[in-house]
Amino acid sequence: METELYTSARYLPFGDSALLVEFGNAINLEINRKVIALNEAIMKAEFLGVEELVPTYRSLLVRYDPLKTTYEQLVFRIKDVERTLGKVSVKMASKRITIPVVYGGEYGPDLGYLAKCHG
Repeated sequence: METELYTSARYLPFGDSALLVEFGNAINLEINRKVIALNEAIMKAEFLGVEELVPTYRSLLVRYDPLKTTYEQLVFRIKDVERTLGKVSVKMASKRITIPVVYGGEYGPDLGYLAKCHG
């Protein structure tokens, strides 16, 4: 499968109270910037019924209250917002995080046994 940014976002139902907006089938910076930009635009627009936004590397999950809005209404509104995004240039802050790790000894008494079993 070739990895790519979709020519237009895909809107998929996700159960009875959520929808998934997919921007591509790869994990890359361009796709992720679109996800972040749409996430921020939806938060700013404050759509009625939207309860939670869950951004991932390549998609945005939008959980909503089906008593306040419908899937179709939400797709229409999000597509409208998506059209206004244009060329996305989200500034990404980065920092290095060091996570100390200890293997074996008192912190992993089964390490030798597992290594032997799995070669």
